Amino acid sequence: GLVELSSFGGVDVKARLTTEDGLLIAENDDRPDDWNFHISAALKPGNYRLYVEPVGPGQGDCTVSVRVPKEEEKKALLLPANASITLTDSVQLFPLTLPARGELLMLSARAPENIGMAVEVAEHGGWKTIGSASGRDAHLEAPLREPQAPQSNVRYRLRLWSMDRRAT
Repeated sequence: GLVELSSFGGVDVKARLTTEDGLLIAENDDRPDDWNFHISAALKPGNYRLYVEPVGPGQGDCTVSVRVPKEEEKKALLLPANASITLTDSVQLFPLTLPARGELLMLSARAPENIGMAVEVAEHGGWKTIGSASGRDAHLEAPLREPQAPQSNVRYRLRLWSMDRRAT
């Protein structure tokens, strides 16, 4: 599921998350509206390494947090769609029902608080993120795996959450 790694402190820091073998999974310098880092990634059970470094000269302290939020399955979204969704402290998962044809999926979300969103495709018995965005006005474009047809077995879903862990 989704794992969130973040910092809080009085110094600007950046972070890289890698596999145990050193393969880069994600990196972040500044979360929206803040100098602390925020990494959200769908991770499989295993060992990972998080590297935290100051940005610029100097040093200081920061607190690093790891959160695995609860996930809630929601009703499928039939695209194209325009929906008002209330977020809580959990991650909401929306299966996506796509039009018969298409090569690019475009999503946008606007909220008074920072939100995160990711599009995932079912792959090898799990879910793989193919695009993500965050902020108060988040936009993402993700290429679809193959032209969609009613008999297609390619499945997509939207992962949506409040980065501030508040209702919005």
